[in-house]
Amino acid sequence: MKWPSNLRIERRGKWVMFYGPAVNPKDVAGYCQDCRSSVLNSKRPSSHALNCWKIVVELEDEKRNKVIEWLGRAAEFYNELTGQLSDDNILILYFQKGWKYMWSFREFMIKEWCSLKILPLKSRYFIPYRRGGSYYDSILGSWRYWYVNYVDSRLREKASRLKAECPFDGAILEWSNSKLLCPLCGLLVPLGVLFEVLENGVAEYEVKSGPRKGSILRVQLHGNVLEIREVRPCGL
Repeated sequence: MKWPSNLRIERRGKWVMFYGPAVNPKDVAGYCQDCRSSVLNSKRPSSHALNCWKIVVELEDEKRNKVIEWLGRAAEFYNELTGQLSDDNILILYFQKGWKYMWSFREFMIKEWCSLKILPLKSRYFIPYRRGGSYYDSILGSWRYWYVNYVDSRLREKASRLKAECPFDGAILEWSNSKLLCPLCGLLVPLGVLFEVLENGVAEYEVKSGPRKGSILRVQLHGNVLEIREVRPCGL
């Protein structure tokens, strides 16, 4: 399929790099090079790594062309849209101006993909996101712990004071092995998610095990109380 004319395209091996109208590819490359150099030398997350957020999605073959077409339309609203798409349908969008920019785009993306019936992808409605590059995890640990481990260790104490109710049965969540646990249904809220909420005010995660496996939960901070609710994209 021909790529939209408002995106600048570069082929790098199995990847197609794309850049919105307001993006200079040299600036993106320079940002990444400076970031990697700093992290490798200091073994700490650089300011670039902390401000870099990515949305990573595995597409289905039959939806690839529809997504490429959508990227062109999205760049009309977000002219700094930047990312890459692999021949095996891995889509990575990256945002180098902090969490808020990524989060607002992700909200826009979910609504658009529901309307266009791009979602679900392989029976999943969750749009994954992360901080920085996955290649840093072997050096810095899980991305959800970068901020508490390298910037503000006070989040550990703050996390221990958080309170919440289970969105499914109303039970008060209890602390168990550094996680908030529902004593009735076994729902777990991982510690890393709590750190993310304390930093940004809100987070989403997909439940990986137990009777609520596959559920998408949004966790929002109100003082030291967490509001946890199930998210049903596309009205499902």
